[in-house]
Amino acid sequence: MSKKLSTEHKLKPAIELNSEFGNSFQFAAIGMALVNQDGRWIAVNTSLCKILGYSEEELQSLTFQDITHPDDLEKDLEFAKQLINREIDSYQIEKRYIKKSDQPIWINLTGTAIWNEDGSFRYFIAQIQDISLRKEALERLADRERLFRSIFNSTFQFIGFLDKDGVLQEANQTALDFAGIKLEDVAGKYFWDCYWWQISKETQEKLKYSVERAAKGEFVAYEVEVWGRNQVPSTIVFNLKPVFNAENNVLALIAEGRLIQDIVETRNELIQKNQELEQFTSIASHDLREPLRMMKSFGELLQRNYSQKLDEKGIKYINMMVGATRRMGNLIEDLLRYSRLGNDLTPLEEVSVADLLSEIKGLYGELIDEKNATLRYGNLPVIQGRRLPLQLLFQNLIGNALKYQAPGNLPLISIEVEDVGSFWKFSIADNGIGIDKKYLEDVFSLFKRLHTNQEYPGTGLGLSLCKKIVYQHGGEIWIESEFGKGSTVYFTIKKQ
Repeated sequence: MSKKLSTEHKLKPAIELNSEFGNSFQFAAIGMALVNQDGRWIAVNTSLCKILGYSEEELQSLTFQDITHPDDLEKDLEFAKQLINREIDSYQIEKRYIKKSDQPIWINLTGTAIWNEDGSFRYFIAQIQDISLRKEALERLADRERLFRSIFNSTFQFIGFLDKDGVLQEANQTALDFAGIKLEDVAGKYFWDCYWWQISKETQEKLKYSVERAAKGEFVAYEVEVWGRNQVPSTIVFNLKPVFNAENNVLALIAEGRLIQDIVETRNELIQKNQELEQFTSIASHDLREPLRMMKSFGELLQRNYSQKLDEKGIKYINMMVGATRRMGNLIEDLLRYSRLGNDLTPLEEVSVADLLSEIKGLYGELIDEKNATLRYGNLPVIQGRRLPLQLLFQNLIGNALKYQAPGNLPLISIEVEDVGSFWKFSIADNGIGIDKKYLEDVFSLFKRLHTNQEYPGTGLGLSLCKKIVYQHGGEIWIESEFGKGSTVYFTIKKQ
């Protein structure tokens, strides 16, 4: 014991004699200490006392073993042993100390050894930095990482991270399980060379081109068939989202996929049913039109050749029969047109609304002149849509505006358009007879008519047809009207 005290007594003057070292030691921002071979604190600085909550005298009565967390002690002792045996020159570890308040604290410890002139061990120099806040921050990050991983891997969507060159860095468990593969099977590969996309060369080339577009900052989305487990093809909605840095440069790409095979199968079934319905409607309408033509022909023959031989009632009956067959023929034509709209798979094209209206004005030219009607419109856009259905839409609405007028009234029809973000909003206003507010919703129903055929002829399919066309173009349609003063039909067409 006296030898130990003598050694410690010699150490303190060494610190005091070297004033530069003594000042650096005492006023260092981090904790510093001299520790003997047994682990006893020989000298400690102010920073270490503040970190641990002990006074200098209290610490010098303890060993580092006394305040080291039991779970970290063995590792620290092993490094100290290697230092003494000169197996290493220094070591650095993260460990826990127990403060005077019994609160654990994380520290970063750097240990080095000082030797006497004869080569014997003199003491350890310990540099101790409080890293509790950093540890807490890292733990919070780790918790967030675990939460992110949980969400990332449990979502129903397929998610992957790519660098901007298209190399797959990460894929979630959903995407891996879907294909029956492991992350190491695909990580580090170009995305288009990964299992999912090997279904065809065309699929791989399209993805490669899409990655190039996304790397330039473009959002890319499309429907594609990929391989699932055991090379079973399935359809997904796929998109690539660029991730930008603070300078607005593309940093990485997020790949997402959502399985829609059930939707595709249902859609294909619906297309098939629509085709069957169209075929049935076509055959049925053809079979119906033939006897109707005969009835109409014979009725017109009776009108021409036998009117003089019939009394007033007979002539009336013949006229009713001819009128009924004509209306039935119109109804069959409208039904056939309505059914065909449901299966319109023609691609979208640029349609000039002004050109459409010019054609429709030509179609209704005789009626416009007869009624002395005015059709007003300004600049109209070129929109993306299906030309024939859009022509039917404007044709029906303008036709209604011309038809539903009080006797002797001069029709005034105004067509306007407004850009409302993702949609074009059109309005067709007239000064006609208007509609009672209680019927505004009913007018779009099939075969719904508010007037007799003698007042205003028609089949009751016109507005139903308009509604179907507008919905086919991703929009909505509605009417505002004041009975006796006119109506305004509004509809929107989605910008593609």
